[in-house]
Amino acid sequence: MKKYLSILLVVFLLPIVLKAQEKSLDYFLNQAKQNSPLLKGFDNQVSILKLDSAKIKAGFMPQVSGASHLFYAPVVKGFGYDPVITNGQLFDALITVNKEINTRRRSNTYIQSIQLSKDSLNTQKALSQVVLAQNISTQYIYTLGDQELLKLSEEILNLLEKEDNLLKRLTQNSVFKQTDYLAFKVNLEQQRLVVTQNFNQFKTDLSTLQYLSGLSDTTIYSLKPLDYAVTEAPKFEESLTAKSYQIDSLKTMNSLSLLRLNYQPRLSAFADGGYNSSFPSQAYKNFGMSAGLSIGIPIYDGGRRKMTEQQIKLQQMSINNYKYFAQNQYQQQVNQLKNIITRYDVLIAQSQNQITYSKTLVEANALQLSSGDVRMTDYLLAIANYLQLRANIIQNKINQLQAINQLRYFTVK
Repeated sequence: MKKYLSILLVVFLLPIVLKAQEKSLDYFLNQAKQNSPLLKGFDNQVSILKLDSAKIKAGFMPQVSGASHLFYAPVVKGFGYDPVITNGQLFDALITVNKEINTRRRSNTYIQSIQLSKDSLNTQKALSQVVLAQNISTQYIYTLGDQELLKLSEEILNLLEKEDNLLKRLTQNSVFKQTDYLAFKVNLEQQRLVVTQNFNQFKTDLSTLQYLSGLSDTTIYSLKPLDYAVTEAPKFEESLTAKSYQIDSLKTMNSLSLLRLNYQPRLSAFADGGYNSSFPSQAYKNFGMSAGLSIGIPIYDGGRRKMTEQQIKLQQMSINNYKYFAQNQYQQQVNQLKNIITRYDVLIAQSQNQITYSKTLVEANALQLSSGDVRMTDYLLAIANYLQLRANIIQNKINQLQAINQLRYFTVK
């Protein structure tokens, strides 16, 4: 009794629940973007790079530091450090300023490196958003298919339940055999089981959709239909994939520029001022300043520069190979997905033509039930064929939506 009661609750109360709360694909996409720690992590990494850029600019500004030293080297009975070298004692308190000269090119190259890293992160974030949106959309379409199959199974169950009382009276009046009515009851109970199974599958896939969206909500609600249209695919050069390869290529070129800059002469200016004294008789006169230039010239590094250049060039070759392969596969995949979508159009159209005849046959058999002019097996077979055709149409539409969904996100700019 409890089993039948639960089935009845599913059949009669579920449509009320579904109509009361209806969610669209955009709702889940927005929730997923808001809740995704991965996307928030990309934003934080971009903010970190902005600070790195500011730190690099600050590093090429004059660097000011202060230092003080107190030194004493005693000589006891002639033993100790040579006073000519140590002066015996020393005290200094200096402020030092260092500034690298001709740093514009070096600064611009480092800042370009940071900017390319930011561009790379933004592209990765965009690609991650695409993957996330595609996963959400894929699960949404699966759940939408469950919902349609659930509605179909409820429709068939309602049809069979309407006929139940009529067939029971006809069997009592010997219009149908008891075995015929039992066969009908078996199908009726099986259909109730199908409704429960479809409902459970819908709940499971809806929970997965909520989980992927970062929702802790376990409410059951219906999904709005999707109005997907086949969009024109952009050129490969306009896609996010191409942009990703382009940024990677620019990063390797930037790495090569940074390497070459590191082997160029570096000229720096420095100055200091303050107090520096070994405490002679006129120690109060030892306030002063100094200034100078320093230059660093790399001469020989054991061939490390050439080997590093070879590594960078090999990385560039790998990027070009991957880009070339992706470019060749791009249009082929686009054409393949479009062909799949077209083939499902044909299948759906053929099934729609068949469904008209199948539905007419079910209705005609239902009219003849009251007079017993149709066999029970024929009636049940007609319903089974009608159910299978409807289910095929739903499945083909879901498969087509998945192909359109894949095309939409595969070719996203």
